[in-house]
Order: sequence, then structure tokens, then C-alpha cells
Amino acid sequence: MKNLMLTLLSVFAVMACTKKEKIIERQSTDTTVVAVPTDSQMTVTDSIAMSNTKDVQKLVSDQDRKFAENAARGGTMEVMMGKLAIDNGGNTAVKALGTMMVTDHTNANKELMKWASEIGLTLPTDLDAEKQKNMMS
Repeated sequence: MKNLMLTLLSVFAVMACTKKEKIIERQSTDTTVVAVPTDSQMTVTDSIAMSNTKDVQKLVSDQDRKFAENAARGGTMEVMMGKLAIDNGGNTAVKALGTMMVTDHTNANKELMKWASEIGLTLPTDLDAEKQKNMMS
């Protein structure tokens, strides 16, 4: 009797977990259009179409600007630390990690600088005095 109840309970559990809904995936090559609610004061503009970099700079808050500056300095520091690992690493794993850091962070820095130049933002290309001092010690 226990085996029968356990079997029935297992069958019901499996049936309950079985998804009976059919999911139809449709992929379209059409572009997505986002509608702005009629009661909203928001305007739809394409940032790429803005010709004046001052218009784009207005879209970048002080917090975003500080984040980008810190990311640029941090990326520069990661490249420098990667080079230190390559030059001073005691085994191949450390040197490989250093190589990966240099490659990845150099590419990320280039992307960040490209984005910044597109919106007219100037980012630092070197470390601040405190981080430079920490790197030397």
C-alpha cells in the first residue's frame, strides 16, 4: 500500500511539474519601436543623431562623469599591474594572467576613450598621485 501511494504521489508530482503551455517564439527582423506614454513629458530622440556634443554632455551626469574618470584610471592601473605581473611573475600562470589583464584592459580602455571622445568628454590617461604612489611602493 505504501509503495502504491508513493508511486501515485510521484506520478502526480511529475504531472504537476510538466509544463503544458506551448511557447511560440517569433523573431522578427523589424526594428523595435518604443512608444512614449501620452501623459509623459518625455521626448524621443536618438543620441547618435545629436550633432552638438554639448547636447550629449548634458545627458552625462556628474556621477556618470566621475564613474568614467575612475574607470579610466582603474583601467590604466590594471594595465600597469598586468605589465608588472608579466615582468616580475615567478611562474607562467602569473605571466599569463598579466598578459590577459594587459590585453583585456587595454581594449576596455580604448572602448571607454572612444565613447568619451564621441560625447566630448576628456578622460585621464594616467593615474592620480595617490595611486601612482601606491604603484611605486
